Order: sequence, then structure tokens, then C-alpha cells
Amino acid sequence: MKDGTWTDYWDSGFVNQPALVRYHFVEDGYDPPRTTAESFYHFTTGGDLQSYVDRRIAMPASPQLQRLLDASNFAKTDPNANCHSSAQLFGEYLHAFEDTFAHRDRFNDPYAATTGGLGTGHVMAREDPDFTYNHPTVTIAGIDFAPWDNNEARTLEMETEVFSKLKSFSNPANHQETSVATIAYTLKTFNAFQAHEGSANMGDKVAILDDALRYLGYPGINMTYEKGADAFDVDMAARNRGDALNRLNPSDYVGTILPAGTAPLPRIK
Repeated sequence: MKDGTWTDYWDSGFVNQPALVRYHFVEDGYDPPRTTAESFYHFTTGGDLQSYVDRRIAMPASPQLQRLLDASNFAKTDPNANCHSSAQLFGEYLHAFEDTFAHRDRFNDPYAATTGGLGTGHVMAREDPDFTYNHPTVTIAGIDFAPWDNNEARTLEMETEVFSKLKSFSNPANHQETSVATIAYTLKTFNAFQAHEGSANMGDKVAILDDALRYLGYPGINMTYEKGADAFDVDMAARNRGDALNRLNPSDYVGTILPAGTAPLPRIK
């Protein structure tokens, strides 16, 4: 829905609800409870203390996230799986995990996948939730309105937690000495750089990562914006996903959308 065309809105609203529920908006209703002080503040003001705004994003753990992680783990021993199945499903789990940080409003309240039966997501907030950097919704006469002041902090939390999950999933023999502390400056610089997909200066933002990869000894990874050999290829991704998942039985992978079909999600009790 990044282009904002009527086709995008139609697909999101009427066609893609199963994908939204399973892969993009999975944390609504599962944030940690407020403390007594936070609850009192919320009751009296309708808002939230910054302590809760900050804390509610840490270590998301909804039932759907667990189902996606379970799917990746099951594929490690499933006779129908191949050597790429678990990694593919782990990547899809990570995508949903990352979306639990990005798909929140400016107070870190998660968006629901649907509203009134339609796949609305964060359509009313446009792309503001997806930006890594803090920014105002609009500036009029030099005054910033509805500031998004939590994007950089929650993006850094997401990056930190994803780093840990990647290390846990990978072969310990391949672990490097690199830590989050080693790359924290790069991450903060990248997050604060005010560019996003489609903006004229997005290449300069991606160059921050390219420079860091070369410095860390990974010159073979080329992330040059829209030009690099490692740029995302939709057709190749679809073929690779099919090769990794086309033999899997949907009933063994509840929570996923597989080439062979989709098992229904458990009913909420």
C-alpha cells in the first residue's frame, strides 16, 4: 500500500486481510499491562506516561508471533521440508516481529489489522508509522503538529532485538565478535537520517549501511539503493519462497500462508 493507489487500498481493504492478520498487525491487544501509576494516569488523562510508551514496545510476544516462530522451528524436523524451509519461515517471522514496532501510532499504541471488517491497518496515518526518524505530521507557519517523537527509539529497540534473534537462529560457529554496541552509532545515525523509500535522498541513507558493512569486513553485500546486485527481486523472491515451502502441509503450519493453502487461525476465546 506504499504507492497509495486505489488498487493498493482495495487490495488492503478487501483482499489481503489474511496477510495483514498473520504477518503485519499481530500485536494489537498484547502489550504489557500498565503499572498502577500508569493506569491512573491513563484513566485521568486518556494518555500514557512516557514510561509506558517506552516499555510497551519491548519484547513483543503475541500468540501469532509465537505461531510463526513455531512454524520455523517445526520445519527443522519436518520430512516435507527442505534445507531452506526453516530459514524462509524464520525470515517471515522476523518480518512480522519487526512490524510490531513499526505498526504503531505516535504513542506506540499498536494498530489493529482490520476495522469494521476492512483491512485498514495504519491507512489513516499514511506512512508516518513506518519512518525510522522522528518527525511532525505537518508543519504550519513553523509550528510542528502531531509530532512522531518515538520512531527513532522504537526502531533502535527493534534493531537491537532482531540482532539478538539472528544470533540465536544462526550457527554459533559463525558468530562474529560484532555486538549491538559496535554498530549502535551506525544504527542511530541511520534511524535519524530523514529519508524514506521513494524520497530523493534515500540512496544517501542506505549508503550509511554500505559504509558500515565495508568497515566491518562485509564488502560483498551491496545495498546500494535500487542499483545494487543484491537489490530485492520480486520474481526471484517468489520462486525461492515456492521452492522452500511448496511441499509443506498447511495444517502443520498454523499462522502461515503457504503455497498449498492456509490453515484457519485459532478462535479467540
